[in-house]
Amino acid sequence: MLMWQHKKWVRGIAIGLGLAFLLLVWWILSSGSRHDQQISSDFGLLQHSVTAYAEQYQKLPPAIEAVPMNDAIRSRLARNNYSYTVLAENEYQLCTTFITKANGSTALQQHPAGKSCFINFVPLSGPSTPANLRVN
Repeated sequence: MLMWQHKKWVRGIAIGLGLAFLLLVWWILSSGSRHDQQISSDFGLLQHSVTAYAEQYQKLPPAIEAVPMNDAIRSRLARNNYSYTVLAENEYQLCTTFITKANGSTALQQHPAGKSCFINFVPLSGPSTPANLRVN
């Protein structure tokens, strides 16, 4: 028999380390999911802010920082590497990097792990809701 098989405290430490490892893996996976849910929520709010800006000024904002947003979202813009690009007069793209894959019920809740972009169309002739088309 091996030496560690005779010592109960060695087995206890090995079991404890194994459980700690499993707990760490669970925590990493669940924090990635929460992170991604926050991004989806932020993107929904940013879409509505861009749409409201476009309806008021009849043009898309030149930069995402031009739209009204709360301080929490503003602080996450750089930290989560959000990008905003105007593609056409009434079309823009929001991109970020997600940690986990998601198969939710809305376009913002359906994305692969890794970089994902959402193209949004905003009719400039009156009140509207942005339409989403995901581009990976």
